[in-house]
Amino acid sequence: MASSYPTSICPSAAEITNGQLTPQNLEIAIRSLYHDGLVVVENAVPHAVLDRLNEKMVQDAYTLQSRKDNSPYNYNRGNIQQDPPPVKDYFDPDIYLNPIAMQITNTALGPRPKWTFCSGNTAMPPTADCPPTSQPVHSDADFDHPTHPFAYVVNVPLIEMTPENGSTEIWLGTHIDSGLHVQEGMHGDRASGRIKLDKLEKRRAIRPPCQPVVPKGAIVVRDLRLWHAGVGNKTDQVRVMLAMIHFAPWYRNPMRLEFSESVRPIMEKQDGLEVPVDWVTDEEAMSRYLNRAFGVLATPVAAVAMAGCPALVDMIDPNATTPPATPPAIAAVFVEAAIGEDESFVEEVDAVVCAVVADNEVDNDAESDVVVLIDDVDGAVGEDIVSEEEATKWQWAVICPCGKTTSSGAQPTNPFELTSNPFAS
Repeated sequence: MASSYPTSICPSAAEITNGQLTPQNLEIAIRSLYHDGLVVVENAVPHAVLDRLNEKMVQDAYTLQSRKDNSPYNYNRGNIQQDPPPVKDYFDPDIYLNPIAMQITNTALGPRPKWTFCSGNTAMPPTADCPPTSQPVHSDADFDHPTHPFAYVVNVPLIEMTPENGSTEIWLGTHIDSGLHVQEGMHGDRASGRIKLDKLEKRRAIRPPCQPVVPKGAIVVRDLRLWHAGVGNKTDQVRVMLAMIHFAPWYRNPMRLEFSESVRPIMEKQDGLEVPVDWVTDEEAMSRYLNRAFGVLATPVAAVAMAGCPALVDMIDPNATTPPATPPAIAAVFVEAAIGEDESFVEEVDAVVCAVVADNEVDNDAESDVVVLIDDVDGAVGEDIVSEEEATKWQWAVICPCGKTTSSGAQPTNPFELTSNPFAS
C-alpha cells in the first residue's frame, strides 16, 4: 500500500536564495503531483512576512465570524472562506508570487499559468455554538473538467498546520478519479463536490487519508481535483491558509482578480504568471474584499467556465452587444451557473431556469424556448421574486446563447437593445 503521507521537499539554502529547485528536486515535485496530486516544499516563505499578514487576517477572521450565518463559510461556520487584503501593505511576492511555486506550476502546466483565484481557508477556534466540525470529503473541481491536470492550488499556511488546529485531510492519488461520477451536490451550492460515501470507503481500503503536519514557511501545491476535507480546529488559535489557483495557460478561464493599484508595480515585475487583474483604488479594494459573496466569481461568464462549460467561453465575448448562436439547452446551463454562483439568488434558479429546463421545455426550438423564459422572468419581476435589473441579466444569460430575438409582447428590457453586455460590468 502506498504511503498516505505527502512528499515533502527540503530545499537547500542555495535553492531558497535562487528561488529555484534543482532539477532533481523539481523532478520529485512533478512526480509527486503526477502520482499523489500534492507536494509540500518547506522553508519557501520567510516567517516575518507570514506573521505580518497573519495578524491582519486573524482580525478579519473574527469580523467575518461575527456575521454568523451571513459569514462566507465553507460547509460549516467553523471553516471560513476568507480573502486576504488586496493592497500593497499586505502583498508580499514571497507569498503571492513565490518563485518556487511558480517554477513548479510552470513546469507542470506549461509556461505562464493563469493566476485567477486568490482567497483563503480559515479554521476558527471552537465556540459553544460552533464546536470543531469537519467538512465532508470533497473535490474543488465540482464541475465537468478535464481528466488531465489543468489547475493547481498553491496553499500557503500562515502558521504551522497540525491535526489539532485543522490541518487539511488529504486523500492522495484521488485526483485521477475525481469526476462528477464520484460527487454529490450541485455546483454553486455550499456543499457541492461531496464524494459519495461508497467511493470513500472503497478508496479508504486502498489508500486511507491523512492529516499531515505542514511547517510554517512551507507551500503546498495541490491538484484542484484531489479529494480533501477541512477539519475542525480544536485549539484557541485561528489557523489561516491562503489558496491561490494557477490554471493551465490553455484552459479557457475568464476569471479575474481584483487588486489595488498599489500592487500593480509589484505584479508587473514578474513574468512567471499571466494575471488578469481589475485594478481599483486602495479605498475600493479595502471596502470590498470582506464583502464578496461566497463563491462569487468575477462575472457570470466566469461562473459558466467553472461550471463545466469552458469551451463555450470561446463563443462568449464579455464585452459583446450581440449574442452568438448556441443551442438553447446550453442556455439553462448558463443561467443556472450564473445564479448558482451567488447564494442570494438560489430562489431565482427556480423562477428562471425552470422555464427552460422543466417539463422538457427545451425542444431545440430556440425562439419558442426564449419566449417561455421571458414570460417566466416577466412574471418573476411582477411577483418581486427578482428585480428588473437582475432579470435583464438573467435574460442576457439565457438569450445570448440562443441567438434569437423574441416575439412581441410585454417584456423586461430586451438585452439586444442594451449598449453593452450587463455581465461586463
